[in-house]
Amino acid sequence: CLETQVCENNQCKDIKCEGGYIKDHQCIKYECNKDEDCKNYYTCDKELHTCKPPQCTSDVQCEDNEMCSAGTCHKAFTVVAVPLGFSESNKDRFFNYGKREMIFFRDVSPLRESKLEGKSLRVHYITPSICEETTRCTWSNSGQCDKEIAACVRRSGLVGVADKVIAISSSGVGSGICGFAPIGGFWSVNMLGCTGTPAHEIGHQLDLYHINCGSPASACMGVNAADCNDPDFRTDIMSYCGETHYGPQAYKYLKIKYFNRILGP
Repeated sequence: CLETQVCENNQCKDIKCEGGYIKDHQCIKYECNKDEDCKNYYTCDKELHTCKPPQCTSDVQCEDNEMCSAGTCHKAFTVVAVPLGFSESNKDRFFNYGKREMIFFRDVSPLRESKLEGKSLRVHYITPSICEETTRCTWSNSGQCDKEIAACVRRSGLVGVADKVIAISSSGVGSGICGFAPIGGFWSVNMLGCTGTPAHEIGHQLDLYHINCGSPASACMGVNAADCNDPDFRTDIMSYCGETHYGPQAYKYLKIKYFNRILGP
């Protein structure tokens, strides 16, 4: 019989071989014919019929402003977290606080609409050994904050990576102050232990003003002024009363200006 046939009952019969090839009168199945035949985010090479490894399995295999999701690198909103006044002995306090607060920011911002693993947020936490163990950064000495933050980012090699930078200070940043940031600024300073402060200060970095609850300065101005009339203004992150959500006007503004390029249509 031909190589593509088999002898049955003294007759040569064609071998049926879907999804494979015939060799030595046998049907040998391909490793794959479609991506679904592969596992662990491998994809199928339609010409070679073999499973190819994914582009990435972790964020470190992507560019610094990308994240790995389902085996592919995607653009991400990228934050660099800078330690101010931390040492190697208390670095866990920096990492734990930063991770908790950035998860909160991710889950209340338009990033929560991302369909990707990790919700399109990439955060680089600079290890404290790279930066100075002492800090003189305070609200009344913001020029010093700028110097310390810039020096730490330069040493880390992450210059030009971040959409925004958040600094976390191990000591007080001012009397009765949990954090500060210029409107539309590149960096913010957040005091260790202040719950919800990074989301509030990142709001300022993304052009948001205060909501008039708790007597904050510069309230009911700018792009989110309408949120002062929102029934839930007392729990607006940009107020001094609560920290559960960005107001509807702020949320819409953030999504259109900053996050649609990442979230897609």
